[in-house]
Amino acid sequence: MYVVKKPYFGAQIRVNRGLYYHHGIYADDMHVIHFASSVPGHETDPAYARVEETTLEKFLKGGTLEVREYSDYEKKKLRSPEEIVSYAYKEIGRGGYNIVTNNCEHFLMNVPLVRLLLNRLIMLLMFYRGYFQDEIFN
Repeated sequence: MYVVKKPYFGAQIRVNRGLYYHHGIYADDMHVIHFASSVPGHETDPAYARVEETTLEKFLKGGTLEVREYSDYEKKKLRSPEEIVSYAYKEIGRGGYNIVTNNCEHFLMNVPLVRLLLNRLIMLLMFYRGYFQDEIFN
């Protein structure tokens, strides 16, 4: 769930762009890491999209900032804010934008929720393993 509130170091943030939400990682008002293109004349060209750093003002483009609020379960699985921001900075320059499989929201899901997604995958595999073993051996 997202709410309108002041962001904190390592927060997952988004802004409504009309047809979609644009996502980023907040370090401070001068440092937001997101997957986009800031190349003049190519802002909407996926070939120019990279993980890059910008200011909060440029990220928002006059829109309203929303901050992700995690459930108690998710909070237990999140990386620390320091790990989130460090990981995001290491991704700067990475390209390969694809609106379906590798966009700004995918970038965000890879940063703070790696532990959570990995745990969900493990639980899913364990469930299916148990299900299929029951089907095969019974």
